[in-house]
Amino acid sequence: MLAIVPRLLAVNPRLRIVHIVGVGISGQMSEQEIKQAYTSSLPAEDYERITTMSFTSDFHKYSGAADLIITRAGASALAEFALQAKACIVIPGSVLAGGHQLKNAQLLKKLHAVKVLPADAGSEQLLKLTSELLNNPSTRTKMAANLSLIAKPNAAKDLAAVVLEQARKNRP
Repeated sequence: MLAIVPRLLAVNPRLRIVHIVGVGISGQMSEQEIKQAYTSSLPAEDYERITTMSFTSDFHKYSGAADLIITRAGASALAEFALQAKACIVIPGSVLAGGHQLKNAQLLKKLHAVKVLPADAGSEQLLKLTSELLNNPSTRTKMAANLSLIAKPNAAKDLAAVVLEQARKNRP
């Protein structure tokens, strides 16, 4: 992201970026390091168009306002983006949780619900794909609609009903 943000901002004058860094992830830059990298590589007027944070309890508000999301392929985040019907570029972590992110990404790619880049993709690949999607609202809309098809808005209620039914059946 650090490599492509200056170019994205230069060609998209209305673009705003929210960069959620994460907390305590091994080998990952901290929020402060990311902010410092942005301040040293961007003019002040461009830096003002970036919000950087390590955590937010308002994640749903930021993702809800987004036209395009670049994310890992964690099941919880993808479930939220499906519920919100968001266009996503997914970069699965290949070694996270036994490779489940790779499986999530490949399934959604087959459904034409996301665009997938490998974890070792270069910044030019990410810039090209991001630019293509930012400039093509109809593709983003199709992707978002396809992703929304997997949303399970009543999952908690449905699961609770199954548990309660099983409890009733097993009652002495």
